[in-house]
Amino acid sequence: MKKKSIISMFAVLIVAIAVLGTVAYFSKSFTSDGNTAVAAKFNVDAVNAEGKAIGDGQFNLGDGLTPGMGAIEAYSFKVNKNETDVPVKYKVNFAMTGDLFPADNSSPVKLTLQNRNGNEWVDVDYSNPFVPQNNVEDFRVLVNWPHGENDADFAGKEGNIKLEVVATQVDGNTKAEATKMLNDAEAALKALDTVHNDSSFNRGNFSKAESDAVQALLDDAAEYINGVTSGKTELVAEHTRIQKELDQKVESRYVYYEIDTKYTNFTQLGFKNLSAEFWQFSKIEVDKAMMTGVQYQDYGKMTYLEYHPASKKDAAIGDKFKYLMRFNGGVKTIDVTFTNLGDGKWKIDSDWLVEKK
Repeated sequence: MKKKSIISMFAVLIVAIAVLGTVAYFSKSFTSDGNTAVAAKFNVDAVNAEGKAIGDGQFNLGDGLTPGMGAIEAYSFKVNKNETDVPVKYKVNFAMTGDLFPADNSSPVKLTLQNRNGNEWVDVDYSNPFVPQNNVEDFRVLVNWPHGENDADFAGKEGNIKLEVVATQVDGNTKAEATKMLNDAEAALKALDTVHNDSSFNRGNFSKAESDAVQALLDDAAEYINGVTSGKTELVAEHTRIQKELDQKVESRYVYYEIDTKYTNFTQLGFKNLSAEFWQFSKIEVDKAMMTGVQYQDYGKMTYLEYHPASKKDAAIGDKFKYLMRFNGGVKTIDVTFTNLGDGKWKIDSDWLVEKK
């Protein structure tokens, strides 16, 4: 009896273990089917001036090439991205063969590839691939024969020119990198306001070279954005905003003047009709003692520099006077160098002080 109980308990234990072994956790599965994958379009083509595909025998080389001839347009063609979805680069190859084009490149006949940029034609270094800036790029091939010492060696010889245009997919520019470039440009723009931060009256007196450096960052960003395939509209808008801020900041730096010829001579220089309200000169470096200030004339204020009475007798051609010109009304201080050229003429060097035209 005891033995049967033990067996019975053992059987129950096995059943319990079996039941516990089949317990399952909550679970769900999801399925998505019928998803169509479509490869991006790659539909670049190259056509001639008549809109037909580039083909053999289409170059217009006239009746004969002659030494000394100027450049002639031998061929024109377009490369069209059409509905191509991926970024591409182009490579133009010329294979010139025959007696007129020896393998040692001694041929006097020269080929030039040009790309239309707005209303101008610009030479293209076709030895390297390049990224198109527009959906449709216009090209032309010029042929000329400059005079050379071996012209006679090529009289009557023939050759063949083969044109090949290759379009290749490239890695696209990313929105993240373009955003970083714009952020760097904006940071550089804001930094212009902290130039000469150690001096309150001279703070923000940035040079043309410093603002040009910001412009270069924006130009690089614009070129890069042109190759971005996603989020381009947003990036262009951001670039436009920063460019506008830079343009306004640069324009605000200019102060325009006219020379008051009545009060300008070998020892004095007078300005009239300054576009900003002048306050004072701050001397940086001068060759001779100078007096500076403002005089009131019938037209209003005249700003002037004049040799000090003690130094007038020593005035000389080539004397230089470096000053900071300071203004009221929030106009930034500007650097100016005045050079005495003699005979009542003065040279004025400044990034921002500009004579009215």
